[in-house]
Amino acid sequence: MAKSINYAINFDFEEVNSAAFRNAQLHFRKRHSGKTGKIMVIVPYYFKDMFSNADLLAVISPEVLKRYGLSQYRRISEDIGDWNRRWPERMRNRLLEITLGMIPERLSPLRSALYSSIYYSYRARKYYVNSGLEAYCLNYLKRQQFDFKYLRISDYFDASTFRVGDFKLISQWDRYHLLIDIMIRDANLYYYHSADLLQDLSQCAEINQEQVGRLKEFLDFKGKKVILRTRNFLKKAPVHNSKPEIFYSLAKGLVENGVFVLNLGCPLLKFPIDSPNYFEIDHNMPFGLELALCQNADACLMTAEAGIFHAFAASAITLIQFEEEAPKIVYAKEPVCSWFDSRKKIGLRDIDIRGKIESKEYASAVRLIIGHLGNSTHPEFFKPGFDKPQVIQIK
Repeated sequence: MAKSINYAINFDFEEVNSAAFRNAQLHFRKRHSGKTGKIMVIVPYYFKDMFSNADLLAVISPEVLKRYGLSQYRRISEDIGDWNRRWPERMRNRLLEITLGMIPERLSPLRSALYSSIYYSYRARKYYVNSGLEAYCLNYLKRQQFDFKYLRISDYFDASTFRVGDFKLISQWDRYHLLIDIMIRDANLYYYHSADLLQDLSQCAEINQEQVGRLKEFLDFKGKKVILRTRNFLKKAPVHNSKPEIFYSLAKGLVENGVFVLNLGCPLLKFPIDSPNYFEIDHNMPFGLELALCQNADACLMTAEAGIFHAFAASAITLIQFEEEAPKIVYAKEPVCSWFDSRKKIGLRDIDIRGKIESKEYASAVRLIIGHLGNSTHPEFFKPGFDKPQVIQIK
């Protein structure tokens, strides 16, 4: 007997932050739009926990991803292609944008269908469509007797309306930032539930046993703990990498004051800190496990421009704010929202050190951070707004 799902959509194999955008769109669709219908998301296992508002997750298993050479998403992220040789693809997509933009609003289902079938990005084409992974996933689900309408999605698709936007990137980002803000204000936050986190870490193929041992030291540490999430790409938007002077000065100062600092890098920004209270790991662990580690820290420091900040901003953790957040960096006219303001309104206690960082008063910033550690909101305050999605493994 066929198992009915209204729509199946995919992780778009582009920026990881797009998964947080899509999850916020699904939240809005369920909570505020009045629309019904079950949504399945086809997603690699390492990002499955980013789609907490889906009805069903079709999780691409590690074995399948390995078969297609996609075990590490970092390699995909770093692949920006040869910009000059990609001009035919860019021209093709631009012509499609112009053509689809001429289709009137009353025919939006037609526009969405055409967009889904012929519009895709460089990475999606290379790693998802042309590799054969998309066809494998769809055939597997059909063999499992799932009945659904499939829409291949990319940048301009809005899952809250199931419509294609106006192909204006800045206004699109404004809307997506606002949808994440709504998810935060509704306290529909990311949270990783684990009966035994250490066992989950031990079973993660992306972490070796020596690293598990050091992570256990972090989890067992009785004092104050801070996590740095560092970003250090060579090719992929290096302008958004973690700022070495700021991160190193704060990490060093915290360690010298007895705080255990765990540096989680993807890719790692290394620091010459020699202390039993400092550990750094260049990792490829799934989002859920990284979030779980952050939940076990008193506070987390990360760039607010990139590096999946969009998802961590919508998580039940304490953030250290040292720079402007994404909605205030990229906007059409004025910032449409402040995620930090919304987090404060629902009871999260973040730590704002922007003034100290602007004047490079790093020692003072360290004292400010330490003075606020231990004031984290209890995670039981946050309850999922909807049931957790059901999961099927694509093997």
